[in-house]
Amino acid sequence: MKPGGMRPLAAWRAIDSVAANRDPAASPMTLILLFLGLLCVAGCRDEVSRMRVETDLGGVLHTPVREVIGERPAEIRVRVEDPAPWALGALRLVYETPTGTVTLPLKPDRADAEPGWWRERIPHLGRGQTTRYYLELRSVGGVSWALPAGAPEQRISLTFKGGVSSPVLTGHVLCMMVGLGVLILAGLFAIAHLRTTRFLAPMRRCALIGVVLLAIGTLPLGMIVEYQVFGTYWEGWPFGRDVTDTKSGLMMVLWLILMLARGRALLSRLPARRGPSDRAWARWLIALVLFTIGLYLIPHENIKF
Repeated sequence: MKPGGMRPLAAWRAIDSVAANRDPAASPMTLILLFLGLLCVAGCRDEVSRMRVETDLGGVLHTPVREVIGERPAEIRVRVEDPAPWALGALRLVYETPTGTVTLPLKPDRADAEPGWWRERIPHLGRGQTTRYYLELRSVGGVSWALPAGAPEQRISLTFKGGVSSPVLTGHVLCMMVGLGVLILAGLFAIAHLRTTRFLAPMRRCALIGVVLLAIGTLPLGMIVEYQVFGTYWEGWPFGRDVTDTKSGLMMVLWLILMLARGRALLSRLPARRGPSDRAWARWLIALVLFTIGLYLIPHENIKF
């Protein structure tokens, strides 16, 4: 067999032997790669929790509205367990606009058959715009409460987003998820290479394919998705402070540097003659796969730094 060549069965046996603790030094790394990769693909999204406050007039519940998709207002609804003691104007919605703060009284929701629902709307502020709001509760005796409990310092963040076309979103998600999976496979081949000095070709090719998929998912498709949702193509560094864009740009730059360090040898089965040694390149590959997984675990939201 040519240097760096591989038989698929032999490659998987090598990876399996690593996972079976035949190589104590490499086994933990394999398990970490597999576990973190599955965690990323499965997706980790916090459940929207319902807020509750106990008042002298009974419990009040509200499910935070974090985003609104499409050209429509945000529907803010509150459930009071005992609606009788609450007078009109006792429940108020306070939200921010580019020009100041607006306070509106909540009104009983006559359209809901179940009593105890109060509602008000925050008008659509424009695609990509974010406001913060909280609910103020005031009894007849002048005692006040707030939702969330730390308001007005702590408020609920609400973002208005545009709709995304299904083909673009599907392509973006597939490229990002499949690309990560292929890079994890490249990392496993890199571990097998460090153990056996073989599997150069699958390690290099999986790395190249994974980076190409990430590039497609990040640059054309990711930027189109961002424009459709927020009205801008890029809000990361150095033009903005968006965490998602910045981490995507950093990830692509690091992978590009690693690919350029290997150069034409990416398509070869032979050991590299220029640049870093194959073992050093494999170690950097494993480190960058772990770093990429860490970036994927950062919430994919409109967060600023």
